[in-house]
Amino acid sequence: MRCILLIMGILITTAATAETYKVGAAVAVIANVEVTPIKGGRRNVFPGLLCNIVKSKGTLLLVEHGAEDLPDIQFWIDKSKVLPYQKAADYLTDKIKAEPNNAQWRYGRALVLTFGDEEEDYDTAIADFTELIRRKPKTLACYKGRAAVWSFMGKLDKVIQDRTAVVKLDPKSPASFKQRGLAWSAKGEQDKAINDYNEAIRLNPKYRGAYHHRALEWRGKREYGKALDDYRMAIRLDRLHPGNAFIHAKIATILATCPDAKHRNGKLALRHAIKGCEQTGWRSSYLLSTLAAAHAEIGNFEEAIRRQALAIKIVANEKFAERSLVEYHKMLIRLYRQGKPRRTP
Repeated sequence: MRCILLIMGILITTAATAETYKVGAAVAVIANVEVTPIKGGRRNVFPGLLCNIVKSKGTLLLVEHGAEDLPDIQFWIDKSKVLPYQKAADYLTDKIKAEPNNAQWRYGRALVLTFGDEEEDYDTAIADFTELIRRKPKTLACYKGRAAVWSFMGKLDKVIQDRTAVVKLDPKSPASFKQRGLAWSAKGEQDKAINDYNEAIRLNPKYRGAYHHRALEWRGKREYGKALDDYRMAIRLDRLHPGNAFIHAKIATILATCPDAKHRNGKLALRHAIKGCEQTGWRSSYLLSTLAAAHAEIGNFEEAIRRQALAIKIVANEKFAERSLVEYHKMLIRLYRQGKPRRTP
């Protein structure tokens, strides 16, 4: 029997090593492994951890993993310790059959199936997380994982229920409140979302993500001044964040198109729009359209038309661009040709 198990282990290892791995492809870790991130000390990774391939070198892969509200990490791992994520679920299912009481295999499968392609993948992931919660009702990671699956399934009440369980289990975590705030926002409950973002900021006054998302809610409530304050704070807290380009665009949009004149400032809108365009290499149709709106606000309609035309050109070349979006950009050009600035509610 021991010989058979040894042979099976060799076959599994050989099969994993023989896989063809392409840069950008998703893989799942299939064993407990100690790794050394490119930045930071050694850490353990576990079955089901999903990563994207950055580089392949011999028997090793450089992979990147992004976790909820944590910076992405990169580390080298042996190819025998991962599988393409589509195959990892079958591998982990076999592990569950062999060791049904080993929670790490069930948790790993649930993580992999969270990003599955079929409805039954979600159902299995929910069943796995639910079973693990039944065994250990205070397992924080399982509530977070199940909330993610509910979110993909569009079951917002279930998301909020699990996010509330996370808040109760981890009441001092700013991320717990921010994540529930996102769920309230998706449900259209702006005030409840703002309350959760407020608590996240109280717990961590330097929480960039909470300011950003609270700004979105203020904007939705037409509290333009509060939205601008939060957007600006988000930028100040992390001036190098890659998402700042689009925050500059959101600031510029309010300054250029706000229906309330007291919040409009075309020259300042132009500065923010230019910063956003520079940070995206002048390749974002959204930012170019924002820049056009800023030019229109200061009466430079010729330049507004030129920038809007560049935005249309980019949108028209985007593979999945909706026709309605192209028509919207064309409508803005017609508006500027009439010498009228853009206004948004």
